[in-house]
Amino acid sequence: MKHSLLFLFLVFFSSAFHNGLKAQWIRANGPFSGVINVVAASGNTVAAHSNNIGLFLSSDEAKNWNALSNEQLSNWITSILIHGDRILLGESDAGLFISTNNGSSWGKYFSGLDTYTGIEALAENGTTIFAGGNMGLFQSMDDGSDWTKIEVDSPGSPVLSIAARDSLLILGTESGIYVSPDKGLTWRHSTNGLPEKATAKVAINGSILFAAINGYGIYISADSGLTWNGENNGLTSQPYFNSIISFDNIVLAATGSEGVFKWTNNASAWQSANKGLPEKIAVNSMASSGSNIYAGTYGLGVFLSTDGGSTWSKSNDGLSGFWISSTASRGDSIFIGTSYCGIYFAEASLMNWKFLNVPGFNQYYFGDIAFDSKNIYVAAGQDGILRSTDNGLSWETANNGIDRFSEGISAIHAHKDKMFAATYASPGFPGKLYYSTNNGSSWQKVAFETSDFPATVSMASNGSDIFAVAQGRVYLSTDDGKVWHLTNSGLEGKEVTRIKAKDNVAFIATLRDGAFRSTDKGSSWTSVTGELAGKQATSFAFWASSIVFAGTYGNGVYVSTDNGLSWQQAGSNLPQKNIIWIEKNGEYLFAASETTLWRAAISEIAPLLLPSVPKLLSVENNSKNQPLSLIRLSWQKAENAEWYHLQLSKDSLFKDVALEDSAITLLTKDITELNEGRIYFWRLRAGNGVGVSPWSEVWNFTTVLNRPDSLSLSAMTKGIKITWKDNSSNETGFIIERMLSENFSALDTVKANAVTYLDSTAVQPDYYHYRIKSFNQFAVSSYSDTASIILTYTESARTGPTEYFLFQNYPNPFNPVTLIRYNLPLESSVRLAVYNPLGKILKEFVFKNQASGAHEISFDAKGIASGAYFYIFEARADDGTKEFRQIKKMIILK
Repeated sequence: MKHSLLFLFLVFFSSAFHNGLKAQWIRANGPFSGVINVVAASGNTVAAHSNNIGLFLSSDEAKNWNALSNEQLSNWITSILIHGDRILLGESDAGLFISTNNGSSWGKYFSGLDTYTGIEALAENGTTIFAGGNMGLFQSMDDGSDWTKIEVDSPGSPVLSIAARDSLLILGTESGIYVSPDKGLTWRHSTNGLPEKATAKVAINGSILFAAINGYGIYISADSGLTWNGENNGLTSQPYFNSIISFDNIVLAATGSEGVFKWTNNASAWQSANKGLPEKIAVNSMASSGSNIYAGTYGLGVFLSTDGGSTWSKSNDGLSGFWISSTASRGDSIFIGTSYCGIYFAEASLMNWKFLNVPGFNQYYFGDIAFDSKNIYVAAGQDGILRSTDNGLSWETANNGIDRFSEGISAIHAHKDKMFAATYASPGFPGKLYYSTNNGSSWQKVAFETSDFPATVSMASNGSDIFAVAQGRVYLSTDDGKVWHLTNSGLEGKEVTRIKAKDNVAFIATLRDGAFRSTDKGSSWTSVTGELAGKQATSFAFWASSIVFAGTYGNGVYVSTDNGLSWQQAGSNLPQKNIIWIEKNGEYLFAASETTLWRAAISEIAPLLLPSVPKLLSVENNSKNQPLSLIRLSWQKAENAEWYHLQLSKDSLFKDVALEDSAITLLTKDITELNEGRIYFWRLRAGNGVGVSPWSEVWNFTTVLNRPDSLSLSAMTKGIKITWKDNSSNETGFIIERMLSENFSALDTVKANAVTYLDSTAVQPDYYHYRIKSFNQFAVSSYSDTASIILTYTESARTGPTEYFLFQNYPNPFNPVTLIRYNLPLESSVRLAVYNPLGKILKEFVFKNQASGAHEISFDAKGIASGAYFYIFEARADDGTKEFRQIKKMIILK
């Protein structure tokens, strides 16, 4: 019964999985920022608009933001007013929009405002609303339903700024400043002390009027606009003013490059009010409500101050006021490039977004982001390529050798040890492709037939192959980018926009004709089939060995589990279908619409299989003497594997694990700092979002045991003393070997704590050669260098040799000098001659009446060819009692 229940549970789980009953796509918790053109606030409600992106609304003092539907709204909102339960939006061309339900729906046409009334400024004074624009000044007494035009003595002059307090009303227009002391019944053109036709942003604080005039500074009037005086003390320059607001006894002026300046009624000068704001930030708009001040910036969203502008902090959760212009992945981090709002990155699993502080970030539409082993590269508009060598802490241009980089960089791509970069084409100047072999320090142009390489917009690597999408066609290099050729068969007439390749398969996206696939290195391309057929594919991502994802514009994300032969929807709950980028990182897939990033666990959007068992390749099983400095383990790629889990143990049961790594994405693992003379066992398994494979078979290797060295010999009374240096901390003992004639043989074995040994069997005159090696239960070291010594007579025979003795020459073989030693027991006459193989004497030495003892002769073979030769030694005692004759072979080796 238990087995039946388990079977039913597994069937249900499998069915639920494949029918998408799991949590799938979620918003990626950022990044949050934006180019904010206008902000407005009333009570706890704050509104912010980003041109071309849309309107955002917060009901909790900007702690959290929600994007409002923009289908009814214009993309270019110039002013916002929150009046009671109504939100009013002014647009410079399309007029006025009003919502009475927190932005769920919008009305557009209102009595008194015609279709052509553009609205530049909105203000309120009690229950009265003022709207100014290209058709002059209007007022509404019924919350914006009906409007009446107010005649101002400035016919045809658009109203750009409005401030109202009690009965006082002040306008900033294209023809100057106008002041009304009686709610708009009468007007005065206020010019005394002001630049001619000065266009100003205006504000009222108490009874003092303020006019911020671009290029001139800030002017103050204490007499309702009869006279004006410049009040610029404390301003760092004559900045461009975007906004000026007043509350309590404080006035704040927002500038286009110097942040915010603050004035109080008891101060003698303007003060910088930028603590918490980025240096030189452009503040486009400001609004206040209660003690809160909101600043809309160019590139970093909304900042909040609760202390009169003295300090600021970001307040952007949920606000995405930018276009996502690129995505990239490195390690466990996902990178997002934006339009004029910088670059952000986060750990894929945590989505803890951080801002990369690129200088001038709000000037760039960031294109490709690429990485080599050291650096980060980004395409940055007219500045060409920006490079960071310290993980984004600092940036520098990297355009040396690139012509006309100010036209823009269309693609950056890392391939093995090279970087590739392409420039956009412009009239009369075709795009070019460049490569760098020194991490972007200098660039060289790629030779392409007889002309410049066409403008490249996308590149992909696959082994030594590189694909490039250029002017709607596909090009291929099979030699790491040296030679390129067109590989466009099946794509004639198609405008290719993006390419991705892996192993033996490549995919391309086209502008109007769907996706295409190649399995022969681009020699031919065929249209994909199944559910992806005919869809406008935008980007691709690979996972495991045969799983491919495709992002589409209009239809979300698709997945194939057979390398693109068939496709199905990847998840069922992706809210936005216009996907322009997809990016895989670890176990997650990211999908980016124009303004929002989404994330899904791959295991929840793809019908995955467990990976196969990895096959081990090297180091070979049972291999010996592996180096301690670096051991590289390798294995074959497992099917459906996304990562590998390696265990290295000192025992075959893996109870004493020395190293464990469960996040390997390569097919190799470098091992260092192992113990010498040690056997190690290793095994591997593969994993993906579904689970892990069984363990591979277990292989072992043994590390090298350090050999002894500094071997030295000395003749003692009772033999030869051997000493050496112990270089190992892991040996059991030492094996001592000795050679008297032609071959070494084991002499003795000593324990690990010994560094000396007495060879008491070395008592006969002869050449003695020694070498030593260390050993333990797992390994035997290589031999030490050989040390040699000659015993001419035993140390116990104090009176000298008792017999004639001829030693083997040493060294032998030799080039060109060798020593021939002999012992004489009595005073003797000696003859030593060297012969060639034909019996011809090459050298002869004759000594008469040579004293008893040990003697040696140096023989120089200079001028004698390599080969085997002989030397004959003859000696006769002067008293006639003894004679001796012996022959030995020597070898000259040159």
